[in-house]
Amino acid sequence: MRRIRQASRRQAEDTREDASEKAAQVVRTEVKRILGLDGRPDFEAESVQHIMGLTRDGQRVDPELEKELRAELDALGLDLGLVKLRYESMSREDRRQLTTFEVQQAFLRVVERVEKLASQASVSLGHRIRMFDAEARDQLKLVAALRVLLETEQGKVEELVVSFRNHIQEQTDDLKDLVVQEKKAIAGKVKDLQTAFADMGGHMKSCETRVQEIDSRLESAGVAATAVEQQAARVMTELQRADGSARAGWRLALLGGVVGSAAGGFFAFIVMLLLWAATSG
Repeated sequence: MRRIRQASRRQAEDTREDASEKAAQVVRTEVKRILGLDGRPDFEAESVQHIMGLTRDGQRVDPELEKELRAELDALGLDLGLVKLRYESMSREDRRQLTTFEVQQAFLRVVERVEKLASQASVSLGHRIRMFDAEARDQLKLVAALRVLLETEQGKVEELVVSFRNHIQEQTDDLKDLVVQEKKAIAGKVKDLQTAFADMGGHMKSCETRVQEIDSRLESAGVAATAVEQQAARVMTELQRADGSARAGWRLALLGGVVGSAAGGFFAFIVMLLLWAATSG
């Protein structure tokens, strides 16, 4: 708060200095206008006595008189360059006829007008300073309110930052635990996969052994099938032979049956004739 007040005071002082500088500029401008030197620049002169024609070029300057003249001009608040321009604008005859008293009277009239302008400028300057003071007080109040608001908002921001940090820390801890658990689970799964691959290797070896056994069995089965086919061919040959002999035997049996039945019928006819003859006789 002290820094703000000091800054406002400095600002007010700078404003006063700027206003004073502006007032001095107004005074210088008005003096130029009164002396008829509008639009001509100011510059420093070497000697007031040379400017006023009291001493010719090349002559020595009285130092005491030079001090008095400069002190008088400083007391009147006149610029030495303006005096030089004023005298340069005058003719040599007018400059010789012009006395120091007349110059002082002309300067006094100028000073009176300048004092009036300065008083008006000071009144306006005082009003502006009061306005700046009131505005500075309002600015101080606004700055104080903004500072309170800033402190409040800063406290809220700090609370939010602390809460955010705590939340991030919790999330980080949870993430670390989750990563550790996942690492353990992945390590267990890797071990299981290694065990499964080892079991699979043993199973593949046993499968290869079984396949080799099956191949040998198939080979032996093929040999046996070949033997069975050969035996079946022999059986078929034998069956064909047996079939041929069976057909021949059947034919013989059929022929024997026919012959036997004919012989039996004949013998039966003979017996019937004998019986009939016996019964008849």
